[in-house]
Amino acid sequence: HGEIDFGSELQPRVMEFKVHINATPAEKSALKRKLAAYLNPLNGAKPLIDSQDIEKTYYVKYAGNIDLSNYVNAMQFTIPFKASDPIIYGSFEQTKVGSGIISNDGTLECPVVVKITGLVTNPSVTIGAHTLTYTGGLTSSDTLVIDTGALTATFNGVNALINLDGLTPDIVLPVGDTMVTAANGGTTVFSWRERFI
Repeated sequence: HGEIDFGSELQPRVMEFKVHINATPAEKSALKRKLAAYLNPLNGAKPLIDSQDIEKTYYVKYAGNIDLSNYVNAMQFTIPFKASDPIIYGSFEQTKVGSGIISNDGTLECPVVVKITGLVTNPSVTIGAHTLTYTGGLTSSDTLVIDTGALTATFNGVNALINLDGLTPDIVLPVGDTMVTAANGGTTVFSWRERFI
């Protein structure tokens, strides 16, 4: 009876933007060249931010054909975009310095980046129920960066994963509040970008 649920996957997001521009014939010609250069799909995905909702960023590529309606001093067209990554990202990075509560106000879990600077030996941080421990010391000029999304750890820009314990793919900020504990000593900054579906 019923059905077998094999789960769900987010599919690429297809969007169309209608554009109307008032311009002289000379301005229209220059604008067409500028748009063609910007919309070149060979340049990869580009950020797209709607002026009505600047809090969210889509990463899109031009996909399809533009049907141009040309008038004497205006032109009208629709630009088709495709977001192969259907997730919408927060336009602004959120940060928390030191221990406390991190609030993920998105609709999807998101990775977090931990940056530790200053004098500290064997720093350890906690994100929710997960503890990350680095074996080694930092001087006042050193920087340790742990990225739970990329699963990387760098010490002054050099790979330092061998000295880090506890980094796993399931260390994310769930939607809502998460308790974080900073390293004992130095300065710990947690940063993240909210994600939406």
